[in-house]
Amino acid sequence: SIKTLAAEMAYAMREGEWGYLGELMQRHWLLNQQLDPHTTNAPINQMLGVLQPYLAGAKLAGAGGGGFLMLLAKDEEAAGQVRRLLAGGSGRLYEYSIAEEGFHVERL
Repeated sequence: SIKTLAAEMAYAMREGEWGYLGELMQRHWLLNQQLDPHTTNAPINQMLGVLQPYLAGAKLAGAGGGGFLMLLAKDEEAAGQVRRLLAGGSGRLYEYSIAEEGFHVERL
């Protein structure tokens, strides 16, 4: 199921279906927790509980040991609220955007 979700996420990103991408992220996150209940912890769950009204999706990225919590806000207003709620927290907030053209290498 996780492999299928990855393909569906790629499709959602290509098509700009951000709400659908958020749903897929949530399903992926739930599957990760079913595979390993120690995928998450109380502080992460508490943070997600506070942010949930503003999120289309969220999931941990990486193989553990200090990876990233990826958040997809419902819209620009929700993103601003997420930024405000996370300001001054114990972690760092990294802004990111999704490349529209993918990875390019140019040889000079």
